Amino acid sequence: MEKAGPEPSAQAGEPDAKARRSRWAQDEAARLIRESVPLAKEVAEGVERPLPADRRELENLHSKARAAHDNLITARELYMRFEMDVDNQAQLSDRIRRLNDLIGVMKGALRRIEKAL
Repeated sequence: MEKAGPEPSAQAGEPDAKARRSRWAQDEAARLIRESVPLAKEVAEGVERPLPADRRELENLHSKARAAHDNLITARELYMRFEMDVDNQAQLSDRIRRLNDLIGVMKGALRRIEKAL
């Protein structure tokens, strides 16, 4: 799982500190999503058809599903941390909803793969 990078430090009382942290969280969430989407697509395609019989292939698919799942959860948490601070809350709420959908797909894929392991 890719960990979020270090959050920017801020001096106490600095007026734009919260805005800077919010921007960082949005950028970091977007990076995690960009890294996760190709993995999630590969996993979703892999579980649509019969799962591979080879255990190593299954473990590889499981590893990709776990990485995508964990990164998407981290991205969602970053978005939610500053949800009230963004200008377009409707757009952010829609992103969170789509992340929840994709996380659900990865959970289903993980269950299916783990059952086969």
